[in-house]
Amino acid sequence: MENQSFYELVFNEYSLSRSGFTQVCCPFPHISPTGEVYHEHRLSAGVNLDTGVFHCFACNISTNEVGFIARYLGVNFADANRIKQMFYNKETLDDWLTTGVQQLKQKPDIMDKIKELGFSDKVVQELHI
Repeated sequence: MENQSFYELVFNEYSLSRSGFTQVCCPFPHISPTGEVYHEHRLSAGVNLDTGVFHCFACNISTNEVGFIARYLGVNFADANRIKQMFYNKETLDDWLTTGVQQLKQKPDIMDKIKELGFSDKVVQELHI
């Protein structure tokens, strides 16, 4: 079984294709011509699981999965890469306990986003977050 992509977690209401782009609503805020901030309610973006690319045709954001994680969670690229590695289970539990947990505990806004993504309190507890 293939690893689940972080995109599949964020865009869980869509059936993302393993090849080619799947249209999704961009999760990032956009700015109207009058300067108002809004979120898209139409399929303005695409996700390609094969290449790991996200692209929004409305705001023109185009990024790989680490860049997407960084923007989505509001973290730097190093933290986003660490989260991706943790997500794909490429870090050992010991690595996670010694560095990842301490870093996340210092960033409550990230913890809120993790819970918004559907990680239950039980999972958060099992990950020692």
